[in-house]
Amino acid sequence: MLNPSLPPTGRVLALLVRHGRTSLNKKRVLRAWEDVVLEPEGEADAYIAANKLKIYKPKMVYSSDLKRDSQTAFIIAEVNNNIPYETDYALRTADMGQLSGMKEEATRERVMQWYQNPSQPAPSGESFNAFAKRFWGFYEPKLNLARDVTAFRPSVFVSHGRNIAYVDSSYRGVPPEQGRMPFPGGIAVVRANMDGMETLDFLAETEAIMEDV
Repeated sequence: MLNPSLPPTGRVLALLVRHGRTSLNKKRVLRAWEDVVLEPEGEADAYIAANKLKIYKPKMVYSSDLKRDSQTAFIIAEVNNNIPYETDYALRTADMGQLSGMKEEATRERVMQWYQNPSQPAPSGESFNAFAKRFWGFYEPKLNLARDVTAFRPSVFVSHGRNIAYVDSSYRGVPPEQGRMPFPGGIAVVRANMDGMETLDFLAETEAIMEDV
């Protein structure tokens, strides 16, 4: 976990922020590519996250083009001295096709199958492998930029619980369905350590990805 007594800016590479709350979070449905805006509580989530990020002096914000992500990213960029921000389709959560908009409890078994059979797409959607390739294909080069260029360190990635849980599972070496994510507006920190290894730490409580499919 973060030690606030240590200066964070020299070794923090990336800050992963889950977008703020929407009306579909309240309804406990699978959001996926449903393009909903932030609720007032979600805007508050974004402002709280933005102010927490100030200590890290972020240099760049990336988000998907979905409204809930881009709204959160804009608030973060604005609060942090109007730093540049960029939107890209690649940072979207997984396309769950016909499962999108259904109640979470009704989709839980199908989502687990989606994880455990990574080459098989969701109905009218994409496979886990396709999602992972799309997301990681954007994330890793931007992370490399933050590794190599001080002017991009740290970078903020505003995305979804599923994306952050995938990064968490990659760092911990566990199956993706065992990944963890912060609650809406929560933050994870990717840090380069003195031993040359990188770690991911959450700044607050987390939930398992299968608790919020």
